[in-house]
This record gives sequence, structure tokens and C-alpha cells, in this order.
Amino acid sequence: MHGTRLSNYPRYMYLNPIEGVVISYKTANKFPHQPHNIINLNDITTIEFMKDVRWYFTRGCYYFSVKTESKTLVFFDDNLDVVNFWVTQISKAKAFYTWL
Repeated sequence: MHGTRLSNYPRYMYLNPIEGVVISYKTANKFPHQPHNIINLNDITTIEFMKDVRWYFTRGCYYFSVKTESKTLVFFDDNLDVVNFWVTQISKAKAFYTWL
């Protein structure tokens, strides 16, 4: 799930470390032709699990943020393993793409 501007909505995410992008789509049916958000791995300044509770957090959900120079995207899920998976995989993909 993805949350911005106090709106919560499901998203389909695609990570490609070879091309150096994280792409979100409004639904799986929109993949691969209608991306909603494209983030270049090189543009990511910080990716982190959000430990501090914020006022907009929903009880029972876990959050992580992806920050670039121009914006901060907040993603969440009710499954901690899924959130940890995305944080780890995006971090590894960024390191791999930098290595290329």
C-alpha cells in the first residue's frame, strides 16, 4: 500500500535493479504500460523502516519511507515481513545498481 496526502490506496510495485527503478502502478492490470510513480534508484537518498509512530499511522500497519531530493513516499502494509522485505530489497537493488 502507498500513502501520500493522507490517502491510503493499494499499489502494485515493481523493482528492477538492472534498469535502476522502482515503479508503482495503481493496479496489477496497469503493469507495465501505465506507471503511476517512477523512482530512479540513484535518486533515493534514504529508505527506512519508520519506527516512530506518527499521527497518521493506522493501528496494525507497518510503514517505510523512500526519500529523494524532491519527495518522500510512504508505503505500508499490515505484514511486517512484507515491509522488511521491501526495505531490504530496495536497499540491495540500489547498492547493486550503484555497483553496475
